[in-house]
Amino acid sequence: SLSFLKLNPKADLKNVGVIGCAVGTGYGSAVNIARVHPGSKCAVWGMGAVGLSAILGCKQAGAETIIGVDINPDKESIAKQFGCTRFINPKNIDESLETLLQSEGGIDYAFDCIGNQHVLNTAYNSLKPWGSLTVIGLGSKGSKIDVKVAELVKGRYVLGGFFGNYKPRKGNQELVEKYLNGSLPIDGLITHRILIIFNSLKSKVIEVMIFPAIYQIVFSVAPVPHPKGRHIIGLIVKPNQTNSR
Repeated sequence: SLSFLKLNPKADLKNVGVIGCAVGTGYGSAVNIARVHPGSKCAVWGMGAVGLSAILGCKQAGAETIIGVDINPDKESIAKQFGCTRFINPKNIDESLETLLQSEGGIDYAFDCIGNQHVLNTAYNSLKPWGSLTVIGLGSKGSKIDVKVAELVKGRYVLGGFFGNYKPRKGNQELVEKYLNGSLPIDGLITHRILIIFNSLKSKVIEVMIFPAIYQIVFSVAPVPHPKGRHIIGLIVKPNQTNSR
């Protein structure tokens, strides 16, 4: 019931559907959890829909430098459309990413939108002494960040949250209104639209391969009504190993 709400009837659900997960999570992580301040330096790991939304949040919060990190070079153009000022592919640099970023003064706000153990540690070690890491990506069971107490004493800290710390009802409504008034440009997140029509009463499972260039797929499901009013739909999403969340 926390996520059941009435939206502005002017909103096209085919476009605002991504707000209910990726946009609220990424955008909210920048403006609500990390509370990015004007003139700051940010870095976002993972240029999927969540990461791109975090970049948008950093941009609108006034960050001066926004670094997008991803091993897929195809994501550089879309990252820059959302506000990324510099794109780094860790595979194309000669030193570790944390060494590179520290040599340039470090990061004020880091965002992990992947959940990879190595990425978590790299993002944390890239921080300035007073910087923060916001953990967004859902890692595997047992994932952790290797943090030395001495680093925490310097002022570094780690943050987490759920759905960008928005209250689901109010937050979704606010973000939809921002979208409608043009201050939340998220249409670029949707790269594919698939209409699924069930023409039999049998349960079906649809498998969708997610390729590196895809950021978000919107499914429109139109099942034929079951005589007893039941629809049994299975959806399997298999991300490519190089794809970000």
